[in-house]
Amino acid sequence: MITPESALALVQAQFPSPLTLQGKFTGGETGAYQVIDDHQICYSLKIYDYPEAAVDLPLVRDYLTHLKSRGYPAPQIITLKSQDHFTVVLQEFVPGEPLEPLTPNFLPQILALNQLQAKLIATPSDWPKVLIDTLFSGGHSYCLHSSLTNYSATTRQILSQLKAIAPASTHLTCAQNDLVHFDFHGGNIFAVNGQLSGVIDWAGACLGDRFFDLTTLVYYYYLDSSLRQPVEAEVLKHISKDTLRLYYAHMILRQLDWSIRHHSPKAITGYLTISQQILKDYPN
Repeated sequence: MITPESALALVQAQFPSPLTLQGKFTGGETGAYQVIDDHQICYSLKIYDYPEAAVDLPLVRDYLTHLKSRGYPAPQIITLKSQDHFTVVLQEFVPGEPLEPLTPNFLPQILALNQLQAKLIATPSDWPKVLIDTLFSGGHSYCLHSSLTNYSATTRQILSQLKAIAPASTHLTCAQNDLVHFDFHGGNIFAVNGQLSGVIDWAGACLGDRFFDLTTLVYYYYLDSSLRQPVEAEVLKHISKDTLRLYYAHMILRQLDWSIRHHSPKAITGYLTISQQILKDYPN
């Protein structure tokens, strides 16, 4: 594993002034390091230890440049350097605190940001193929079917329901050139004094349908009608219930797999409750 000091040395060669490592930011499951320059300007240093990052992150940098030009508070990638199978990113620091828990007063700002993600690039993608593929056979290091198969009879039944949604979703027509954050939850949305200050962790960003991000957000607050109902109402103005069902199905698989492998039994039970309610509300 590359050390933070070695990572800083990689990006320092491309930065015009000296950088100093301050330590690790608190919060988040992937982690980032605080760095300051000689003008006391703060940056975020992040290390990605999968080979695909060397290809994916330059695209993300271009997406964020377009998005920021529209006024979206996303952190620009300043320096990006790959070595071996590591990619190191130095990006702008986002001030504030994450929206955990999320409260309804932030929803108008969140919906306004989502509009800025529309039709970012002229070239369409193959969205929603990536979501359907996870339901058919799982993903690479995420959305693993084996977790649900091995955990309990309940998760095996849920997996069976999710798999049945896949073939019924192959005909869906969705937006394909919006920017999708792909992990849009309260922990990645920051605010200062009641105003959104930025959205972090864009490493998984891709082209597709921006309403997937709102569905991701609602998944985590599905049992809170004050959050779910206004967002779902907005989403269903633009996409079909079948499309929304696909988006929820992917989130159920993604979160249950991740929780089974990384979280406590209590947390797993909470996500099972959410997932079972969604499948009841959006049957195949």
